[in-house]
Amino acid sequence: MQIPNSFVQNYLKSHYRIVGKHLHSAIKPCHWFEQRLLTGRDNRNCYKGYFGIKSHLCLQNTPALPFCNQSCVFCWRDIEHGTIGAEFSTTPDDPRQIIDEMIRHQRDMLDNHITLEKSLLNLQSMRSIANLLLDRNPRTLPEIAQKLHFSSHQTGRAVNVLKNTQILRITEDLKHLVLHPTTITRLEEGVSMELIIEQSVTTEQEIREAHKKAYNPGHAAISLGGEPILYPFISEFVAEFRRRRFTTFIVTNGTRPDLIKKMDSLPTQLYVSMPVDSPENYKRICRPVNPTQWDQFLETLDLLSTLSSRTCIRVTAIQSLNMQKIAEYARLIERANPNFIDVKAFALEAAARLIGNRLKGNAPVKSFQPTFRELQIFAQRLSEAGNFPILEQVKKSGDILLGCNWPEGKSILINQL
Repeated sequence: MQIPNSFVQNYLKSHYRIVGKHLHSAIKPCHWFEQRLLTGRDNRNCYKGYFGIKSHLCLQNTPALPFCNQSCVFCWRDIEHGTIGAEFSTTPDDPRQIIDEMIRHQRDMLDNHITLEKSLLNLQSMRSIANLLLDRNPRTLPEIAQKLHFSSHQTGRAVNVLKNTQILRITEDLKHLVLHPTTITRLEEGVSMELIIEQSVTTEQEIREAHKKAYNPGHAAISLGGEPILYPFISEFVAEFRRRRFTTFIVTNGTRPDLIKKMDSLPTQLYVSMPVDSPENYKRICRPVNPTQWDQFLETLDLLSTLSSRTCIRVTAIQSLNMQKIAEYARLIERANPNFIDVKAFALEAAARLIGNRLKGNAPVKSFQPTFRELQIFAQRLSEAGNFPILEQVKKSGDILLGCNWPEGKSILINQL
């Protein structure tokens, strides 16, 4: 079948780049790709930094955007209009050609949308905003924008980085911005604001270097949308990335163990999503096309410990929906015996905001997103239930990593190919 133009246009509006002759592949740089380019430092990297992955070198992609055999209530994809079928039903493009096009599109974005000039302008904006607040007067975002003649977008982007690097903080009324106590202390010690930003945030040289390196990505996150394992040439796809010296992560829903078994080339790390603790919740939350998919999911869990790749169970934690039955999660994880467990907070991004409608309930949408403290409590309880040590956590990504079948004291960093 041919991918309809309406499907393509729907994703283009959301800033996806549809790739390849038969329109089943896509890329879309994530939030952290752009954030990393704003500083060039680990202070704006995503949770994959646990493993040594640099966000500005990441190519977030999928070779099977239109195809998935689940309609998860928490999915950020427009599954109401953007899923064509549960099986891969179009002519598959050649892996080498897809990857060539993916890299070309990512470079085009760097040239025309996520540009070096924007990152350098953000550095100038951060300096101006920080210097404006030296008078210690609290100001709102609109007041800062008006005073400096900045657009609201320019102001917001700069302030976001300054808050996350503890140059600024928001006041208790959640409206005004002031200098962070750490910044005030350093100013009182005689350190200039320019030097504080250079030491705590970034420099022009680091920004230029990050943009230069971003033209040659080195990691493929095969997780953008759809079920990537459905792509008929997924093994060759991974092998081609490896030939180009990429590391690769695949995130799968785990319902096609038959296809995983057929893969000659496995990714550097295979993630299996486990957002549920029972077949009953599986039907409610993952909404499978086929009722036998829970059994296939369990078969994938049994398969994990036999694979040569690193393995990770991904638990998407959704408040008031799937964070209660800790013991059940622990039993399923022990059955799979993966290297790692990735506990990630559900985020209200894109179409995931439709979770209330998908559940046919009337709970406030924000009630489904756990705070980081709630995520920590869940991860701690899971750690205690299965004796899974907590290895890392990144608040800004809402992510906590636990160990399972991983040697104590061994580095979790991935050796570059």
